[in-house]
Amino acid sequence: MKKFLCVLFFAAFVNAPAFSQGYYTADFDTSTSLPWRIDTSLAGNIWQTGPPQKIIFDSAYSAPNVIVTDTLNPYPVNNRSSFIVTVTNAMVFNSWNAIYLMVDFTHKYDTDSLHDGCFIELSLDGVTWQNIINFPFLQSAINSYSATDTITGGIPAFSGSSNGWQFVQYDFMLCGFPFPIDSLLFRFTFQSDSINSNKEGWMIDDIHVFPNICEGFNEHSRDFEISLFPNPGSGELIMDNGKWKIEVIEIYNMLGEKRLTLNPTPKGEGLRVDISWLAPGIYFARIGTENGIITKKFIKQ
Repeated sequence: MKKFLCVLFFAAFVNAPAFSQGYYTADFDTSTSLPWRIDTSLAGNIWQTGPPQKIIFDSAYSAPNVIVTDTLNPYPVNNRSSFIVTVTNAMVFNSWNAIYLMVDFTHKYDTDSLHDGCFIELSLDGVTWQNIINFPFLQSAINSYSATDTITGGIPAFSGSSNGWQFVQYDFMLCGFPFPIDSLLFRFTFQSDSINSNKEGWMIDDIHVFPNICEGFNEHSRDFEISLFPNPGSGELIMDNGKWKIEVIEIYNMLGEKRLTLNPTPKGEGLRVDISWLAPGIYFARIGTENGIITKKFIKQ
């Protein structure tokens, strides 16, 4: 399986330096500070925590516990199992306008290559999910799967054998796009098809999240206000920019996909934006002014 290794992060890091605000970890032992949960809504979810006791999965990376697709047995057919890690507002989003976020973990996988596998998805609301390699603000990845590493169903995923413990890292550059959200969710999913392969599945240890502040952006953007109304709305969205000249407006959906870009407007003139063509849902208006950047959430009915 090909590995996806992107080095864009290094250039971006130089241009927008960051400094650490500490880190959060889920080691599945006693010192976990990163919130996580097994998705109990999935029937037959086989994720378990504890000491692994299989042939290949025979010990933790940091003893004694891991999270694994069953500590004792091979994975079954037609299975879909998930657990969710939550990066909360209090950890990063509530304190800073913009962040650089690094997520890493160590894992082993043993699956039927090209058929069964393991993948990660992200969500801003817990409803809409997107494969991590397609998330727009993913800046770089180390030892990840790529878009062409697919399993049954055409899903990009880890598949085959990792040949021992492997370190994986994802870097997200959200500088200049402060998300007004409650949390960022990471869903780790194992999936098998109808063929019994008698393989061991997926085992993960020591998940870390490192939030950082991006320098080079106006950190006082919340000192000014821009009003959006009506909100919720269905036809026109009116932006009252008051005394600030709007230099750029970008509208994004919940997947982080840009749907619209608008040009500057004079000071003190309300801007009317046609949103009738947007599908119903939650959107973000990223508004750049002469005083900085602010992001506002609105609902299209």
